[in-house]
Amino acid sequence: MSQNKQFQLEQDVIDVVLPSPRQSRQNLINLSCMGIGTLLLAGSFYGTDIRYYEYSYQPTPFELRSHIQKHRDEAFRLDREYKQQLKDWQQAQKMGWFTPKPVKPKYRVPTPSEALNQLQNDKSNYYLVPTWAVEANGETLPTNPEYRKGKLPKLPQEIAEKDGYGKPYLKTVNDAPYNPYKTLLGFGAATCFGYVSVIANDRVRKLAIAIPLFRTKINEFWAKGIIQQRLNLEAWLDYGQVQARVNAGRAFGDALFAGDITEAEYTEIRESAERQAQMLTESLQLKALPGQSMDEINDPKNKVSASAGDNTQNPVQNQVQILRSRYLKLIKEHENGWLEALKFKPVIVSGDMGSGKTSFTAALALLRFICWGIKPAMVLDPHAHQNTAEKWAFLEKLQARIYGGEQDWENINEGIQAIFERWKTRTEKDAWESVIIDELTTYSEQEPCAKTAPKLMQGVIGNPRKAHDAMILITHSNTNAGTGGSSGFSDAKKSGTIEIKLRSTNDMTPLYKGELIGYKDADGRVLADFQITIPEWLNPAKLYAAISITANAEIEVKKQRQEKFQDDDIPAEELPNNLWKAAVQRLNDLLSQDASKQPNDSNQSSNNNSTRDNPQSSNNNPIRDNYQSPNTNSAQGNHQSSHSSNNESSNTNHLENNSLNNDTQSSDKSQSLNNNHSSDENQLSNLNEQAQAFIKYMKQQNMTSIKLRDAYRNFRFNKIRPNASEMRAIMQEIENANLGKLLDGIFTIY
Repeated sequence: MSQNKQFQLEQDVIDVVLPSPRQSRQNLINLSCMGIGTLLLAGSFYGTDIRYYEYSYQPTPFELRSHIQKHRDEAFRLDREYKQQLKDWQQAQKMGWFTPKPVKPKYRVPTPSEALNQLQNDKSNYYLVPTWAVEANGETLPTNPEYRKGKLPKLPQEIAEKDGYGKPYLKTVNDAPYNPYKTLLGFGAATCFGYVSVIANDRVRKLAIAIPLFRTKINEFWAKGIIQQRLNLEAWLDYGQVQARVNAGRAFGDALFAGDITEAEYTEIRESAERQAQMLTESLQLKALPGQSMDEINDPKNKVSASAGDNTQNPVQNQVQILRSRYLKLIKEHENGWLEALKFKPVIVSGDMGSGKTSFTAALALLRFICWGIKPAMVLDPHAHQNTAEKWAFLEKLQARIYGGEQDWENINEGIQAIFERWKTRTEKDAWESVIIDELTTYSEQEPCAKTAPKLMQGVIGNPRKAHDAMILITHSNTNAGTGGSSGFSDAKKSGTIEIKLRSTNDMTPLYKGELIGYKDADGRVLADFQITIPEWLNPAKLYAAISITANAEIEVKKQRQEKFQDDDIPAEELPNNLWKAAVQRLNDLLSQDASKQPNDSNQSSNNNSTRDNPQSSNNNPIRDNYQSPNTNSAQGNHQSSHSSNNESSNTNHLENNSLNNDTQSSDKSQSLNNNHSSDENQLSNLNEQAQAFIKYMKQQNMTSIKLRDAYRNFRFNKIRPNASEMRAIMQEIENANLGKLLDGIFTIY
């Protein structure tokens, strides 16, 4: 294919695909032809089989005599008028007036046979009726219901009731087709459709030729984009490394010039900054062993959960986890786990009076809060003053707002407007919350809610998922009127919601049984006639009692923790959050630096080493002990006594003093490391499972810092990727435990 032909082909395809003015006109012509063809086709079939019939009758002798007498009377009237005109004319002649002479009218009285023909052919006695208005042609009167309602012409009563000569009959008036242009209209419709078909086939042919060419172009552009993206990424990484080195050099160069740090510390910090920049580069690439897959990296099978550790270190976390695990197990064991399907999807609870709809809804909201952390946000109920004592009181204690008590429909409308506002402002990054709407059946009948109630059910189909609102609707019937007067989307309502239809006895007491409508199996097929029962443990009072016990345990442990860290001299709230952590971390760095510089042979010593080490131990050890005093108790006395004894005996026996100093330092280092390690374990046990898994993930990837954006893109917890807000909450919890720091979107672990 030559270059000119290829260019022309591309231009033709662009004209076909893109809406150019020429193609737009052609599309308008095609649509017009389709419309005209449809009208012509409909006209060719219109009225071809309609025929009309008329009623006639046989006149009676009385009617025949009356008809003849009518003509006789007319002939007598005309003869009398002629005689009067002739008399007037004769009088005028005598007076000398010249007027035309009147002509005698010719009027013939019909014979009986002529009168009979006239009466039978008189069109005033005929009544046109379509064929579908009668039962049998020419036999009976029309019996069609439309005829009896007066929408078709009726026969006069005196004719319809006659017998003998006056019995009416039918005869055909028009046997020809009503539409004589049937063939012409059909030919016009075929011409229009044929023209559109030819034009469409031409466009399809052009697309079939050009699609492979466009696919090649797209693949070429995609490959170029991948290469350019890789080059941009490498340039960005190089720039990040350079900026990290430059910023570190500027900051620590100023500190070195001011005398705040030594050259050794400056060198160590500079190397640490270079390692941090290198780890930033490596953090964008997941590390894997040979033969290891991405799933094994994100969700390792040998991962140790928080529940597998020491159960005595964090009783609050264990209590919450035990409560959640217990109810999740009950959900899975009860009737194939259908309660788990009510997690996020909008739920419609319907049933008769006394079937337990409100109690089930309150229990479901509390169950969502326990198992999935879905907090109840608001309740709309015109009978809230009656249901609060036993149902909504538990949700109100969880800071749920109640609308509409004592039949306050203005307040109900405010609640509906608040729901609309939530759908406008909330996004998928917000935490899921439960929204309950009770007595939805009567909303459209009340004047304050007449306009907003139909829109409410329409919005429930698509808006809650994007706003993370878990909706629960309570109604007496899942009809258009029962769901706020909405109409026009019954199919969407069936596929977008799950209905729980509860039953009650004749005494209006709940049976705790019902039917689940809209429940799907693993393949997405809706299960018909899914009968369910409400378990005994699904009770709002029992669920809230379990929540209260866990909450009281958490308050008690927090009080004990505050009393444990209370200082008589300095209040705990006035101390910096990371003072002790920074001091211990600095002490460990210095100890590890000293250990790397000391020789392996304990007998190797010199005067230079003794003069260099002894002042350092005498000057630095008190500082270390002061920083370490809040975390270690027994190590302080041993550390200080050992160093004081070394200083006192340094003049008598220098070699023994030096070896004893080395042994004491090694024992102090091991004790300090053990204390710090136990302290870190205690702090890790106070974190939730997600925070512990995130710390373990960073250690597995050999990272000390990571961007918030990269963290929630790459980190997985139980094969689920947290969103940005959840990832920020995890980092904030680790920062509160003094194990890390989140600054300017970059999280650094200590």
